[in-house]
Amino acid sequence: MDLNYFKSKEFKAHRAAVEKELAESKQRREEDSRMWSAYMNNFQYAEKAYKAGETEKAITVYEQTIQEMLKYGTRRLNLHACRDLIKIYTKEKRMNDAWRITNLMYVRLIQEDGTVAYANVIRYEQFKILKKEKRYIDALSSLFSSWVLYGWACKRTEIDTFDPQYMIKEGTTAAKGVGLTPEQYQELIMLIRNFALSNPDDERGVSDLYLNYLRSKDLLK
Repeated sequence: MDLNYFKSKEFKAHRAAVEKELAESKQRREEDSRMWSAYMNNFQYAEKAYKAGETEKAITVYEQTIQEMLKYGTRRLNLHACRDLIKIYTKEKRMNDAWRITNLMYVRLIQEDGTVAYANVIRYEQFKILKKEKRYIDALSSLFSSWVLYGWACKRTEIDTFDPQYMIKEGTTAAKGVGLTPEQYQELIMLIRNFALSNPDDERGVSDLYLNYLRSKDLLK
């Protein structure tokens, strides 16, 4: 090794470039940390405002902070904040706004960013909105989609983490609205569960299974 290289202009330039890159990286991390702290403070303030009955103030803070996050790309979009805002809109029966935030999550996190791990969460939020709107057939479809999209975790860990009793509880209101008896709904849940374990991420397949089951019981033409 030529030790004179470490005294050369080339080495000094390379070292300066590396040091500059490290300094800029540190600055970005510190900036991210400060911004995340500010975002979290805003969300905590919005949550307290809503609990205190200041609904419009809470909504304004949530909306403004989410839009601020999106200026910096999806990496800063906070999933929990979006879900909290959807919950508020749903409770306030502002369904168009609830759908707007749900669709924003889908477009920015799934279509643009490719964060498929959030897909099951988004489908679950859709289920809750559809149930509130009493669109029970579509609501159950979204619930089952959220379940099958959760299958990647079970396949990865080789552990059956699906809980049929939880799914029965979650979907009972929608199942009644569809016209399923408790026995039929339990049967359907087990069919969905077995399918989801064998076919993680197959939304089309689970939808076909569900709709065909309804047709077999003369609940869907």
